[in-house]
Amino acid sequence: EADYRALHALVREKPLGALLARDATFVPPVRTGHALETSSVLGPFLGLSCFPSDRRVPEACFPSFSAPDVEGGTSSLRLSLQVVHMALKSIATELLKNAEAKEHFFRLVAAACSLNMQRAQQYFPHAETQRLVYALEPNREEAPQLPVSTSSDGFMINLGAALLQLCEPFTAPGSPHAAKIDSTYLLSTHRLNLDKETRLCATADDVMYWLDPRNPDLRRRYLDRLAAEAVEPDPEGTPPLEVSASFGTVTEYFFLTMRVLHVGLLSSFTLYHQLAQQHHRWRTELELREAELTRMRGLGGAIPVAASALLETMEAET
Repeated sequence: EADYRALHALVREKPLGALLARDATFVPPVRTGHALETSSVLGPFLGLSCFPSDRRVPEACFPSFSAPDVEGGTSSLRLSLQVVHMALKSIATELLKNAEAKEHFFRLVAAACSLNMQRAQQYFPHAETQRLVYALEPNREEAPQLPVSTSSDGFMINLGAALLQLCEPFTAPGSPHAAKIDSTYLLSTHRLNLDKETRLCATADDVMYWLDPRNPDLRRRYLDRLAAEAVEPDPEGTPPLEVSASFGTVTEYFFLTMRVLHVGLLSSFTLYHQLAQQHHRWRTELELREAELTRMRGLGGAIPVAASALLETMEAET
């Protein structure tokens, strides 16, 4: 906590905050999310987490797995994370209030999104689960085939938590700030390049037509698609959609937060689900082994030699 207070005191002084943000280590020129987390000056502050990627945290917080210790450790972690999230929000607020630091902070968030695209891919939770389980039980899993290249779950979740708090003023129903959100942000490459993302409500042809509605070929393809779906088209002569050249702070907050949650929190939820399934399988296997051990012990001297050796092995593993 003292480290966060010290950083907050530093960035609260605008000249020092600007100096920190302009430093090369604030948004280091790296190629992977893992390198961003380990190289950025804010990496250690954003990376603090109770996720099992760092074994020291559960070992320190859960001295035993008795119900009282687990409940007490969980409550302590929740309170600690709340303190961390509040501190990160305060630090981010000071940086964003500083005209010379705001742009650099947005660049850091955009880099966290762009360099962690692998987290949004379907295979990521499976590969990450394998890596985490291998770290805990090397005998149960094969060694990971690829080195770590993405930021940790803690880094992405903490960043998302800080950004969500910054979005609170315009997430309330009827907030006048919400009207400032510029939807053309998604069509620009101002911070993020989303050209390869799957469009759920529009095709690539639709977007091209909206940008150039006077093009007859684009309009024909647009009308053909709408006719096939029995949808009423826009009237002819609709002015083209103009993508803004610059975007306000509210728009930056909204879309960067959405992207951080997409590549961070959603994949963490899937990872947690995978770990829960793994835990369920192990628990079932343990119960079956315990039942078999009880049965074999009940046989007493009637256990064959082979079964006796198996019994010793199962007792050692259990």
